[in-house]
Parts: sequence; C-alpha cells; structure tokens
Amino acid sequence: MKVSVVIPCFNHGQYIQEALQSVECNVGSTPYEIIIVDDGSTDAHTLVMMEKLEQEGYTVIRQTNQGLAAARNAGISSARGEYIIPLDSDNKLHTNYLTKALKILDDSPEVGVVYGKPFFFGEETGLKEVGGYNFSKIIQCNYIDACAVFRKSVWEKVGGYDGDLPAMGNEDWEFWIHCHLLDIKFIYLNDICFYYRVLSDSMSATTTRPGFEKNKAYIYTKHSINIVNKLINEIESWNYVKNNKLKTAAKILLGMNIN
Repeated sequence: MKVSVVIPCFNHGQYIQEALQSVECNVGSTPYEIIIVDDGSTDAHTLVMMEKLEQEGYTVIRQTNQGLAAARNAGISSARGEYIIPLDSDNKLHTNYLTKALKILDDSPEVGVVYGKPFFFGEETGLKEVGGYNFSKIIQCNYIDACAVFRKSVWEKVGGYDGDLPAMGNEDWEFWIHCHLLDIKFIYLNDICFYYRVLSDSMSATTTRPGFEKNKAYIYTKHSINIVNKLINEIESWNYVKNNKLKTAAKILLGMNIN
C-alpha cells in the first residue's frame, strides 16, 4: 500500500462524501486506502452516513469523542500505507496534490514531509500563501495545515500527535515542531494543494487566544531544551536570537512568549 488517507469526522457527515470524492478523483493509479475515524459523532445524519459508508466497503473506526489528535492517531495506527495524509472530513484535496507529493517522497528519501497551499472556501474564500519551512517562524505560530503528506515512519518517530495539549487545537503545530527537532526535512509545494472549508465552528474559528497561549506554553515546556539548541544552531538565520541568545533561551525554558 502506497498511501493511507486518514479522515477524522465529528458531526460533519454532510461534507464527507465531497472529501472522499476528492481523493478518489485525484489519486490516479496509486495504491491507496481511506480510513475514516468517527470521533464520537452525535449528529443523526453523520451516524447514518457512517453506517452507509461502512456498508459501501469503507473502513470506519469508531471511538468516543477524544479530539483530533486521538482520531488521527487511531487512523494512522491502523494504516497500511507507506505514506500518510490526514484530510479533515469537511475539506477536499486539489488535483495532483497526492501524485506530486508522493513523487517527491519516492525520489527523495531524505524528505519526510511535503505540504502546500490551502484555498479557503465556504464562509471565507481566497488563497492562503504559506511559504517554505522556517523554524523561527513556526515556533511563533503554526502556518502549516495538518493536510500534509508524510511518511508513516515520521509519525512513528515522533510518537504520534500529542493529545495532552491543554486546549483544543494545535496538535498539528506541536507535531511539526517535533518533526523539525528530530531533523525531519520538509518540502514546500508552491501550489494549491487542498481546499479548506471555513465554517463558523471550524477549529480555526473556535480556538481561542487564551487556549493558543496555553498550548504554546505547553509546547515550549515540553521541547524547551531542544528548541533552544535548534535556535542556537540556526542562529545566523534569525537576528533576534543572534542578538538576544540568553534572553531567548531563558524565555523558552520558562515557557514564555518570544516577543
């Protein structure tokens, strides 16, 4: 099996067929599987849809509501693919994303993660510019969506998504930081790679600033020494650290913001 598409779903049954179609239309001849994780849905339509999809032959894993980290981990644990792509049940893949990403991973064994641009649709529309991987940028806030293609061995090396963050969201942010700290290489596709549906109850809309700050402090505390070591090693690429080494190290060690 080449690639496993892991689709967590919580009460978004009305959108999941669009997500499935976007995979099946764009995966080409690549051997693939789709794993749907029902994260304790309570919506009647979603429950009916899970039954329908299971009857149609889709793999559906059911669990009590535990959040995105646990849902993704459950799906990836069961995945047979060499490569993984998490796809939220209300989002869609863009044409050729998988084939482009898989070719990079096949041709470049030193690369662990391939990601690209989202196009927003729904209650907000427009292309989001992302840019190449920059550690000094990503430790400030996450700018890489979970919808990236990575080796299953990367997930195993990191130990999966961390479900212990104190507030909802940011599990993919911690995952990307952890990847970099383990010297996993990222490649950026400067293309539209997926469509991100913006809803009033989207994670980006419901994650509060206090929750973000709690998660940031948690990540800094969990990875403090390794973050400091990485920043010192990459000192020439970030003038703030170059000019404020001791101050930066102290702030990260204390789980504080870098301003």
